[in-house]
Amino acid sequence: MLRPILFSNLLLIWILGCSSNPLPELSNPEQLTLFSIDGRDLNRREKGITDETFQGFPVLGKLEISDPNERKKLIAALKEGIRRGPKAGAKCFWPRHGIRVTEKGKTIEFAICFECRNFSMDPGPGGLISGEVQPAFDKPLKDAGIPIAPK
Repeated sequence: MLRPILFSNLLLIWILGCSSNPLPELSNPEQLTLFSIDGRDLNRREKGITDETFQGFPVLGKLEISDPNERKKLIAALKEGIRRGPKAGAKCFWPRHGIRVTEKGKTIEFAICFECRNFSMDPGPGGLISGEVQPAFDKPLKDAGIPIAPK
C-alpha cells in the first residue's frame, strides 16, 4: 500500500517540477465567481437543504466579481496564499470558500479550506495555502450578506 502512495507522490513532484506553486498562470481573468460553501456537511444536498453544489460541497451563496480590479485582487491573494503556504496542512478538508475563474477560455475551480490550509484545484493537483489571506475572500462575501460556514 505504501509503494503506490510513494510512487504517486514522486510522480506528482516530477510533474510539478521543483516549483511548489501548482497555480497556473492567471493574470487577467474575464470571469471570477466567489462561493461560500459548507464543506462540513456533505449530507446537506441529500437532505434537500441546498440544490447547488461546488465541487460536491453545498453552496451557501455566491458572488460574481464583475470589477476587473477586484478579480485581480482576489487572484493576487490566492497566489500570495499559495506562495506563503505552510509546509504541511491538516488531514481534514472542510472547505468554506470556492473560486471559479475563467481566463482565455479556460475555467479553473478552487475549493479552499483555510482551517486545514489545503485547497483542491480542478483541473490540477491542489496544494497548501496560507490562512493569512482568508480576509480577502471573506470580505466580499460578508459585504454582500452571504453567510460563511462556521469553523
